[in-house]
Amino acid sequence: MHNVIARWFSVTRAALNAALESSFTVLLALAAWMALPLAAGAVTPAPDGGYPNGNTAEGIQALQSLTTGAFNTAIGQQALFATTTGSYNTGEGFRALFSNTTGRFYTATGANALYSATTGQRNVANGFSALFHATTGSGNVAVGATSLYNNVTGAGNTATGDNTLYNNTANYNVAYGSNALFKNTTGTTNVGVGVIALYNNTTGDTNTALGNGALFNNTTGSTNVAIGTTALFSNKIAADNNAVGAFALYHNDSSGSGLADFNNAHGRNALLNNVDGDENEAFGDDAMEENTTGSRNTAMGDDALDGNTIGNGNTAMGKEAGNSIVDGNDNVVLGHNAGIGITHASRNVAIGSGASGPFADFDDTCFIGSIFGQIVSDPGSQTVVYVDQFNVVGVFNSSRRYKHDIQPMDKASETIYQLKPVTFKFNSDWKATPQYGLIAEEVEKVDPQLVTHKDGEIMSVHYEQINSMLLNEFLKEHKKVKVQQTAISELEAKSAKQAALIAQQQKDMETVVARLKEQDAKIQKVSAQIQLSKPATQVAATKR
Repeated sequence: MHNVIARWFSVTRAALNAALESSFTVLLALAAWMALPLAAGAVTPAPDGGYPNGNTAEGIQALQSLTTGAFNTAIGQQALFATTTGSYNTGEGFRALFSNTTGRFYTATGANALYSATTGQRNVANGFSALFHATTGSGNVAVGATSLYNNVTGAGNTATGDNTLYNNTANYNVAYGSNALFKNTTGTTNVGVGVIALYNNTTGDTNTALGNGALFNNTTGSTNVAIGTTALFSNKIAADNNAVGAFALYHNDSSGSGLADFNNAHGRNALLNNVDGDENEAFGDDAMEENTTGSRNTAMGDDALDGNTIGNGNTAMGKEAGNSIVDGNDNVVLGHNAGIGITHASRNVAIGSGASGPFADFDDTCFIGSIFGQIVSDPGSQTVVYVDQFNVVGVFNSSRRYKHDIQPMDKASETIYQLKPVTFKFNSDWKATPQYGLIAEEVEKVDPQLVTHKDGEIMSVHYEQINSMLLNEFLKEHKKVKVQQTAISELEAKSAKQAALIAQQQKDMETVVARLKEQDAKIQKVSAQIQLSKPATQVAATKR
């Protein structure tokens, strides 16, 4: 950057010199014409102070040492006192351009302005002692009392305001405002606009400060940008920071450790209290206002991550998003007031939702708003959602195209008979709601494939696989039931036949019994008739 700017000044200076040299002959001719006697009708009395070669001097010892210099103007005691062959210079004020000898194209207005200039070119000084110590530096512009006062050989500087660039000796700095870049010595390509902007900068390069007190304490820090009143006010040696907004990054690098680099703050009070945190991005009024040493955070929205102090790697997008986080790390919150409730936890995700409930400040928790209690728009296509160890959310694949080594489950499902269902209550459930299920550690003893792990520890049970195993066992039992039902049906058919046969036999027996009864009745009738037909004598004789 410095080389590019220096090359530009060099090319510009060469072009100006060429143009000025080409016009030198024309100006000499003009001087000769001016030396001719005044024609009749000129003003009377003739103006005094005019000298050969287009020089003008008014004041004691003004242009005292002039030899062949041309087109100089010296107004004031000892103005352009030492000039000999220098040309096209203007010195107005006591000892303005006092030491100049061969320098050209100087403009000095004010007592002691450009006092020490000797052989430089194209400097402009307007104000008491402006560019006082400049000797050979060129292309400087100083407007204001003692502006660029100590500049000796620095070139291409612009200082507007009392004491601006007062101690400067370097090149290509711009200071606008009282005491802006006051202490700068060798720092180059800095821009300070505002009262005391970049006041303490000494050797820092390529800084830009726009606003009263912006980058006030910066000394050796480079490539910083501060736009706004006291933006980056306390920064000393940290580099590559950008602060846009009043008080943005105000305390950055106040420790002087130089650790607070690559921060971006856009908004009033954004990253206001940051001291040693680096690589933070804060966009919005009061965004990350309380951050002190937290690093690699991103906050977009007014008051986003407002309360974070030492937390690292947090991302908050939305007004007041994550503003309750204090020292949590690697949290991601998205939406207005998202993540409010997280304080010390890390690696949490909150989308369109605050953090509440017993897990509000637990690590590795995900909150998603507008889900619980909401029905799906197309019940016909709804499906269960799962998450794997890589935090991938998706459905359970059942299509044949996702599978291989497909075999009947057969007896593999019989291990479920060894499982022991239990009732229990979760430790985290403050309601103590009764639950029904399995204990993963016990399931692992029966079939390790039926449990999941995290960080080497047993976590949960594959209930979806147990459901498939239950289905297989159900189908097996159903098959047995069908066989049994067939056998029962056959037995029932045989029983029905036997019942019919028995019924027929019973009917036949009833018929036989009826006949026997009929015959018995006839026999009794006949017997009775026989009894009646026996002789009476026999009866009498019998009686006797």
